[in-house]
Amino acid sequence: MTPPFYEGELLFVDPEAKVESSKYVLALQENVVEPVFKQVVIEGDKKYLRSTNPNWPEPVILLDDSWLIIGVVIFVGRTV
Repeated sequence: MTPPFYEGELLFVDPEAKVESSKYVLALQENVVEPVFKQVVIEGDKKYLRSTNPNWPEPVILLDDSWLIIGVVIFVGRTV
């Protein structure tokens, strides 16, 4: 189950944190300028990126060599 994320929240991303199944990450695909915010799913030797938006047209993406995980979300907060 995906925890709720809300517009305006701040995501703290650690580029050195260990990538583990169920963690939320920023990932960047080759030749694409903007990173995506997804959840990592690891099943055996296969890795996937799962959308945090249940209405996204491509809910699961195979994490292949064209993808680079640039950081793991370690904290979510909001300004007051």
